Order: sequence, then C-alpha cells, then structure tokens
Amino acid sequence: MSLGDKLKGRKVCPVCKGPVDTVLVPDALLCRTCDTYLEMVDGALRPIAEDCVAPRHVFGAPTPWRDLRAVTFPGLIAPLPALLTDLALEKRAGVRLLEAQWPNGCCVCAGAAVRKERQARVVIIPREWGIFNIGTQRVTLVADGIPHCAEHSGGVVFDRVSFAITAGDPAFGLVFRSLGYRNKFRKLNPWAWRGLPPV
Repeated sequence: MSLGDKLKGRKVCPVCKGPVDTVLVPDALLCRTCDTYLEMVDGALRPIAEDCVAPRHVFGAPTPWRDLRAVTFPGLIAPLPALLTDLALEKRAGVRLLEAQWPNGCCVCAGAAVRKERQARVVIIPREWGIFNIGTQRVTLVADGIPHCAEHSGGVVFDRVSFAITAGDPAFGLVFRSLGYRNKFRKLNPWAWRGLPPV
C-alpha cells in the first residue's frame, strides 16, 4: 500500500475487492465498483444492512441523464458582476421529468403506500460543445409518483452523491433514506453513474 493510500485510509471493499477511501467517513460509503453501501465497524468495512433507514437522505442512485455532472444550485450570494456574467451565459433549459419505475410500498418504511409525492429541484449544469464549456443551463428536475405511507413524506430528494473514493466531483442523482428501497429502485432502473473519473 502506498503512502497516498494510507493517507486516504484506503481499504478494500469486502464485496468486490475494489478500493474504498475511509478518511472522510460519511454516514455510508458507496463503493463505486460494485454499488454497495458500506460502513466501518471496529476498523473493518462491512455492507450496511438492507433494512437500514437513515434519519436523513444518504443512499444515492443515478438518473438516466448523462449531462448531470458538476451540478451546482442557484443562489443569489454572488458579487453583482459575477451574477450578471452567470445570467448572460445561462440558458433556461426547462423541465425534465424522471421516467422511473417505483417499487411498491412506502419509499421510507416499505409499508403500504397510500399517496404519491412529487420531488423537484432546480440545478445548474455546464453546457458543453465538444471539449469546450459554453456556459450553463438551468434545469428543473422532477420525479413524480414517489410512493409514501400516511406517516412518511419526503423520502427521496435530488442531490449530490459521494462515492467512497476521493477523486473528482461528487456525482448527482436521487438520494433515499431507505437502503432497501434504494436497492429495489436500482433493480427496476439500472442506470449507470455518469462522468466518474478513473480510480
């Protein structure tokens, strides 16, 4: 193991033997080689139990959109010249509706679903022409028909997803509270993670 690997706390995924960096341990470590969520227990990595429901959104899944990388979020905290430049180079690209299959049951507790929710988020993504960045585009992402029980709401959001390897920008996708529901969603919607740099 190299000095760089030691500084990153690099370990081996117990499922696929891929590299996993553990220095900045979040609530869950996503192995980018096998798409398994791991946790550190007594200094060793192990898969997180399938029935885990986190108190916040932790477990990520990709979307089918290839250009969702280096995503930022709109905000008004910027110097006026920078804000004017951003507005001049920004294209409004409308709304994208996620065409996904949702597993049966509440997306938080897997109980009987009695209603469906909509989740939306405005994001800013780079516009590219070949190898050149020609500005940004503002897009509203919408996921519709997300099943919930009477007790739970907001079980899925659009957000950044960090992998357990310290390279490149975070990915972007849907983020779930329930690992079991996330895994069922991945089976029904086997989209690939996009734009990840090599390990």
